[in-house]
Amino acid sequence: RTGLEALDIECVEGDITDRDSLDRAMAEIDWLVHAAAELDFGVAREKMESANALGSENVAAAALAAGVPRVLHISSIAAFGGTATDGTPSSEESPPLLPLPNTYCVTTRAGEEAFRRAADAGLALNIVYPSLVYGPPSKKGGINSFIRLMLTGRLPALVGADRISTWIYLDDLVEGITRLMESAPPGEDYLLAGEGASTAEVVEQVCALGDVRQPRLTI
Repeated sequence: RTGLEALDIECVEGDITDRDSLDRAMAEIDWLVHAAAELDFGVAREKMESANALGSENVAAAALAAGVPRVLHISSIAAFGGTATDGTPSSEESPPLLPLPNTYCVTTRAGEEAFRRAADAGLALNIVYPSLVYGPPSKKGGINSFIRLMLTGRLPALVGADRISTWIYLDDLVEGITRLMESAPPGEDYLLAGEGASTAEVVEQVCALGDVRQPRLTI
């Protein structure tokens, strides 16, 4: 919140698990950007369900009731549960890979479906699917922690060296979201991702930039 107050904007506190607390935040706005989610894989399943599934349902319902003109739901590539086993690149229309592999994927998908039900009822909705987001401001978990291990020489081994992932720098993600809000029509969804690279390629580049030794052990 400190960073938001520095921008001289109005801050309204609410709780996405409490439907009634959201009404004030929905009043007289042009865009709702829903970015709240529980990302900690170590929390209890109930807490992740409450934030990602029930919380999204509450926000979508409140926006629909308030007649918010435009809504952007920030989902995740986790909602797809993975990519096709034959290596076919995913698109915004790709079906989820079932069964979804973990609670985060399940609850992220459930939150997205809550927004889609609201869209069926008239909500002007766009959804974006960021890939692995890196860059400052840093946080303890997430992909930034993997980068930190590499740069401090504390990555004990290279695991899944051939696995392909796609990363996106935080500033690029924000730019993509901004462009969407400026010009995208309602109903269009977007994968926001960088180029695909193997784990080995990512580690090689980061270690080279940080001038640190790569892990000697590959598993």
